[in-house]
Amino acid sequence: MSREQFISYVQESDARTDPNLDLYRVETQAMKRLATTADRAFLAVGLKGVGKTACFKSLSAGRDVDFVQAISAGTQEPLSIEGSRPTLQFVEEIRSELVMQALNTLVEKLKIDKKLAKKVPDDLHQEARVLVTNLWKRLKDAFGNLGGITILGCGISFRNRQQQDTGLRLVPRDEYTRAFSIVERLSKSIDFRIVVDDPESVFAADEGLNENLVAALAIAAHELQTRLTNFKCIVLMKPNVLRALRRVDEFVNLPPNGRVRLSWTDEELKDVIRLRAKAAQIDLATAFKADPEPALDAIVKDCRSGPRDALRRLELHFDAHLDEPVTPETLEKTIDSYSEACFEQMYGAYERQYRGLSRAAIVLFEGPSASVPKVNIRNRLDSMIGSSKEILAFKDESWARDATLFADLLVQFGLVAIQTANGIVLPYHAHYPEEAARSDAVFTLIPGLRGRANIRAAKTNPAIERRKGR
Repeated sequence: MSREQFISYVQESDARTDPNLDLYRVETQAMKRLATTADRAFLAVGLKGVGKTACFKSLSAGRDVDFVQAISAGTQEPLSIEGSRPTLQFVEEIRSELVMQALNTLVEKLKIDKKLAKKVPDDLHQEARVLVTNLWKRLKDAFGNLGGITILGCGISFRNRQQQDTGLRLVPRDEYTRAFSIVERLSKSIDFRIVVDDPESVFAADEGLNENLVAALAIAAHELQTRLTNFKCIVLMKPNVLRALRRVDEFVNLPPNGRVRLSWTDEELKDVIRLRAKAAQIDLATAFKADPEPALDAIVKDCRSGPRDALRRLELHFDAHLDEPVTPETLEKTIDSYSEACFEQMYGAYERQYRGLSRAAIVLFEGPSASVPKVNIRNRLDSMIGSSKEILAFKDESWARDATLFADLLVQFGLVAIQTANGIVLPYHAHYPEEAARSDAVFTLIPGLRGRANIRAAKTNPAIERRKGR
């Protein structure tokens, strides 16, 4: 192939629309934990841009299991749930719907997958088929031939454009018990996997978050995989959703080892680029027109959340300096545009919920010090509000009135880096939360954002010093 093909692969930074993702997918340690039933981790939390969609697509492909049911806003109609109820009142219904969803889809797959069908005893197959047929008959009797019906949700949930409510309970307790018994027996010979992406988008028809309902999904997923042999229900969510769920008593009782943070090592992140060169059948040194390792080091050091940042960093270079080699020096020519793209990703993810927070994460390090010890966050926040008209405008926001909350949000949303004796720890690193939790932690600006910051005391970095006064 060619350098042009490699560049086209670099430009495919959105896993949702990348038709070639299988050619250069990187399987991280976090993904390996999620994929196996030997590890009980099922709740995956990932920053925007960390590769959550790629993880969803990889787990949904299911090459390592017999059966996969993928659930996302793209496969389900968002559900309008009137009002709310205590979390535990949702759990039983969601648990039954997950089982019925899996059983319904499995019956359909058995019709065409003869190899899989051989694993299922005939009597068990027949029992599953009768149960699912009865359910579909009830659906058609209740709503007519609407088409596009899906089962997952709260009691009754499917693509009903009229949003009719018959009050009918589609899965009575006795039928759920039968369905669970069938899945339980099937799971002894068949590997089941359900993958749910962005549950807050599946369980809402507006921008609101039904915390009790999403928490109930997590609880139901945990209960099912605990009770079934080769059954795993994986839930992928953003950190702001996780933060909201922590207010639900029942959710915080879930075991800590059930949660995994989507993260990357530096080498895994470099492989995002290396494997694209391999897929394009071109040596990376040829594609970069230089030794690739120094440039790869520079790229990962400027990343905040993961692969999207790495690819955007390289894409911006090719857009502006196509014929120049890729080196740390030439990459620095596009730091302003990269910093803008990095900031927009932060802004777009959290601005609606926490106005001004993304900008405050940069202003925090403007001035005489490019780093701030966590213990000094309160004083620094007060100083920012007193000296910056921009931050003063947000003084009534929750984060501006509570320094502890401000520090927590900076870490949970990956808006700062952590300065350690061994170097800078970035939000995409697996040990980032542990380093940030230390009482002597020192917050510092994410290097990739330096193009937006006015840092007067960064004399060790000429590229930053050059922007003095911006």
